[in-house]
Amino acid sequence: MGRRVAHGGAVLALAVALALTACSKSPAEQRAAAEQALAEHRFNDARIALVAALEDAPGDAELLGMLAQTHLERGDGEAALAALERLRRAGGGPAAKLDLMEAEAQLLRGQFAAAAALAGKHESAEAYRLRALAAIGTGDLGAAEQLFVSGAGRTGTKVRLYADHAIFALRSGQVPAARALVDKALAADGEALDPLIAEGRIASSEGRPRAALAAYEKAAHLYPESQAALFGRIGVLGDLGRIAEAAPLIAQAAAAAPNDPRVIYLQARLQAEKGEWRAVREALQPLERSELPEVRLLYARALLETGLTEQARTILAGLIRETPGLLPAQRLLGRAQLAGGEAAAAFATLRPVAARPDASPADLSAFAEAAEKSGNASAAREIFAAIPPAQRLARELAAGDAAIRQQKWRAAIESYGRIRAWTGDSNALVLNNLAYAMGQAGDVDGALPLAEKALALAPDNASILDTAGWLALQQGNRERAADLLRRAAATAPDNPAIRAHLREAEAR
Repeated sequence: MGRRVAHGGAVLALAVALALTACSKSPAEQRAAAEQALAEHRFNDARIALVAALEDAPGDAELLGMLAQTHLERGDGEAALAALERLRRAGGGPAAKLDLMEAEAQLLRGQFAAAAALAGKHESAEAYRLRALAAIGTGDLGAAEQLFVSGAGRTGTKVRLYADHAIFALRSGQVPAARALVDKALAADGEALDPLIAEGRIASSEGRPRAALAAYEKAAHLYPESQAALFGRIGVLGDLGRIAEAAPLIAQAAAAAPNDPRVIYLQARLQAEKGEWRAVREALQPLERSELPEVRLLYARALLETGLTEQARTILAGLIRETPGLLPAQRLLGRAQLAGGEAAAAFATLRPVAARPDASPADLSAFAEAAEKSGNASAAREIFAAIPPAQRLARELAAGDAAIRQQKWRAAIESYGRIRAWTGDSNALVLNNLAYAMGQAGDVDGALPLAEKALALAPDNASILDTAGWLALQQGNRERAADLLRRAAATAPDNPAIRAHLREAEAR
């Protein structure tokens, strides 16, 4: 569903250069180059080779069919239609295949009625998929669901139908149904782009970021020009707090499509990580009416951080109206209302957040402030009475542990940072886990002092020795690292991770 995105003018200079080089090749060499590029999913290269080959054979139906498919893969509906018109004049291809290719081109152009009419002439699973996407385009979601279901009983390949149906189910909040559908798609073809992208999105929604990242990385390897795979990788790395790894990918996306709203948003996320909220606000201001909730959410945060509380409240209230229960928006709106002196409104906004079983200490703290300032302290006490202090600590420890297991480093840092605020520097494992998460997120300089504090409290703990040694190695202190890791290996000789760290320290 929406899997292909056309590359913009950033590719033009490269295309011209390659086209000049291509002029020296024979028609047979151009055809072979196009076939190889298509097999390797390098669609920009394929387009250049096909255009050159068609100079010598303008009516070659096979080349025209390849060119039309290439334009579809690149997301260029207009160019695909032009190639299909030439292909029809050349008498190439079965009518059904040409109709479905043209229907997909019309979908890319936003011409949903035309797409539905073309696909409606046929009864294959692919025809039903295209009709379902056309129905989504016109807002008829009930018809789209029926078409997806009916298409599963038709003839022909169903890989893309299952994948698009999975994304549709995910958008409707039906995560188990989406999982079942994407599993069918992957079982049918585990290397097709659509199922891999769907797997990434669904795994993310299931709280399995490592599985999501694996799917996006596989898609990026097999389809090197896929922007969906690129944006998916960036998004998951950002969620995991692995910003240093995301940065070069964002630069890659910006080089390919500098004006793409998704690229602008990702660049703003990098600025937000650095606390550059004024720059974030300026970057996202042209996108304040974006259909992407994450864009408006980050823009509202930037407004709030730069003192434009009223504008932030307006955007956040709109987001919550559109998507009731959007937790990040509720949290920010409560904060904005508190900043604007609307304590009673903040109390009403934050009460359902604080009453959630997974409410964080930060949620509870903000709610307590709103309750006190609005004269509702007794109502707040009722909620807090149901959560004993020990349970709050246990909840935060569980959240931090889960974040580390899932490699969500930012979330782990936040959880263990809150626990440290409660317990001080008295718990070695809290300090160790916080140091480990900070190191994984790239903040080795900030992590190492915490690891040393943990080591002072528990000098014989293998995990703490390993964390301190590994961080020392990252900072370039090989001698100190090797000493700590030898002690860790002696304490836990069967731990493969410690042995691997020690080998690396001794090899440097």
